[in-house]
Amino acid sequence: RVELRFRFPQVAERQYAGVLEELRRRSGWAVSLRATPDLGALQEAARRHLPERVRPLQAVPSMHLDRNLVEVRAEGHAAPEAVAAAQEAFRAESGFALRILCLQALEAQDAAPPPAAAAGAVRVEQNRPPREVVGRHGAGNISSERTSFFIYGPQ
Repeated sequence: RVELRFRFPQVAERQYAGVLEELRRRSGWAVSLRATPDLGALQEAARRHLPERVRPLQAVPSMHLDRNLVEVRAEGHAAPEAVAAAQEAFRAESGFALRILCLQALEAQDAAPPPAAAAGAVRVEQNRPPREVVGRHGAGNISSERTSFFIYGPQ
């Protein structure tokens, strides 16, 4: 029996399916892949795939291996296309979904939501003092007086 380990086994299983089958056939061995991804590589990929102008608030993203989901608490904003491209690139590399929990500072109480709100981002908090948002969602230090909190990705 041989167990192979890849950084992202879900992707490797699809990418190398023919090679793995050939190895099984020629060797007569039971060949399997270790199911768990390389957690360090998963964290690094999540940070690397964040859209430009979106900065992580925590050093380590939350990983929900049972749901194939990585969650990053961040601040900043990005165009809906940039968010979608980042999420797709992350899924293609890792086989996991990427959820971005993003705090956005608003200059005024009546500030318009960012374009991403129109593209399926869910506004969780609107115009709350930062300590209320941080207290409820545990997301970093925000210096602005008012914030909005958006979720990009699977709910």
